[in-house]
Amino acid sequence: MTARKPEEANEAPKPKVIRNNYHSPLQLSDSTIIPAGASIAVGDVDALTKNQTVAAWLKAGVIEVI
Repeated sequence: MTARKPEEANEAPKPKVIRNNYHSPLQLSDSTIIPAGASIAVGDVDALTKNQTVAAWLKAGVIEVI
């Protein structure tokens, strides 16, 4: 078994990236705008995906978490 270093245990999770696969800019529920074809880093993807519109975009492939 490998012991984790104390500083590794306290590291915050890395932000995830959302990519806009749509042909127009999209505004997320936190007011962040993703330009068409662009990707942005977001801190809390889980909070964003609780929004019905964002969840529908994910399901339809309009946006994706990478």
